[in-house]
Amino acid sequence: MSYGRHQSFYLKNHWINKGLKALKLEENWQVLIDKHGYKDLGIGKNMQQSLRYWLEATKIIELSDDKKSHKLTHFGEQVDKFDSGCTYYFTLLLIHYFLTTSVENSGEPISHCFYWFFIENKDHFLTKEKIKEGLLNFSSHNIADNTINKDVDCLIQSYTNKEKNHPEDKNVSLLADLGLIKRDKTFYVKSRIHINRQSAYAFYYALVLSKDDFIYTVDLVTQNIGSVFNLNRTEVIELIEILLEESFPINLTRTNNLDTVQIKEIRSNKELLQYIYERAIKHEN
Repeated sequence: MSYGRHQSFYLKNHWINKGLKALKLEENWQVLIDKHGYKDLGIGKNMQQSLRYWLEATKIIELSDDKKSHKLTHFGEQVDKFDSGCTYYFTLLLIHYFLTTSVENSGEPISHCFYWFFIENKDHFLTKEKIKEGLLNFSSHNIADNTINKDVDCLIQSYTNKEKNHPEDKNVSLLADLGLIKRDKTFYVKSRIHINRQSAYAFYYALVLSKDDFIYTVDLVTQNIGSVFNLNRTEVIELIEILLEESFPINLTRTNNLDTVQIKEIRSNKELLQYIYERAIKHEN
């Protein structure tokens, strides 16, 4: 199981832009692999490892076939083209989606902590100790206590650290504006995303990526995709209705309490992502 690869650094709001610039500088696609690459990045060795982890975990980059350099994924290409600063809500939603659901070649989640919290964990009110306990049980206690503590802290900071101490503060988390985790005295509360066009587009792309078939029950969609965004069944249907209004190739059929969703998408993932990005940016501006 994969824990601690972020080196205790959460994903900060300027890191993806920083990584993209460094990778494209004179085609320096080895900068995150080269043991001296941290000098070109202007960061420490541990931060270089962390930056590589976050860019891979969020599916911005992937290893080339020879494993000696990186290349942009389809998602990375669109982020670089449309939103390298990661300021659009749509971009943040997909970054969160990939971080939560991405898997290694072995089929294991890249980040077990994020995967467990949003997908496996069904509780909405948790203390830090309950989060730690859940992760330990999920990993069959085969992980050091100190490592679990660091992962839990990183998870919480990733979605709650949004206070700027001064205008140029670079310690704000990239994902904090999603509001998926909120503090409530001694509890941490799972909170849903906003229901709007941006979230509907991200939901649709995630649904297309995850499909094993073209027809699902709404309950299965809620379990597999809705949980990533802290959505219940009613909220999933709200997003589907937005997609219907926006003329996306999706149908919602309601029969004897067994609501089903049918996808009729024929575009490739790359074509679809560019199409949705253009629509998302049009409505964001």
